[in-house]
Amino acid sequence: MTEPDYHGSLRSALEAFASVCRAFTGQAERTEQAGHSGPAVSGGAGASAVAADAVLKALLETILPFDPLRFPHHRLAHCQTLFAARLAPAHAWRKSLSAFNAAEAFPNLTDSTLAQERRALEAYPANTPELVRKQLERKRCQDEKLLDFFLTKHGPTVRPFTDMDLSARRDYFWLWSQSGFSLKRRFHRACKGAILAAACAAPELRAYPDQAGGRQART
Repeated sequence: MTEPDYHGSLRSALEAFASVCRAFTGQAERTEQAGHSGPAVSGGAGASAVAADAVLKALLETILPFDPLRFPHHRLAHCQTLFAARLAPAHAWRKSLSAFNAAEAFPNLTDSTLAQERRALEAYPANTPELVRKQLERKRCQDEKLLDFFLTKHGPTVRPFTDMDLSARRDYFWLWSQSGFSLKRRFHRACKGAILAAACAAPELRAYPDQAGGRQART
């Protein structure tokens, strides 16, 4: 039986996720590449990288059905390394994960991503500027309601994704699949797809279900 092309699937999934991340960071990334210095951020780029790595680790734990008693931490770290090493540009995906981590900002979009949503609506001739404005506001209100729904279960304080317990993380990640903004829904699909593909590309992760079930691992 032919072995599935796990690494080919991983490349495709990471390309899709990188595309969404570039769209998410859009204008901010082009501005920084042009040498424009924006507002100062505490800790600089190194702190942002550490924060993004923490978000990636939390996403892996959220999306992949690991039993920590049976799945050693170093294997999860290997999956994290595999994911991060192959995903480029690093600036785009790290900035996107940092934005995802800020749960209190869930109903909002950056100016660049909001402009993309606006252009998509303006592509329809029947959408007048006023109608576009109302549709964007309706999308934002939908996301506010989603966040309120999340807080009725996990509130009242909105915490960063990395500070949530596993149940809250899974519910918060689900919010992104229900967002009124298409770019957030794309982020959810692409992020989940990339992480699952990274897991399938790591032999020890493919063998995990057999090990956990007490069966002999596949080779």
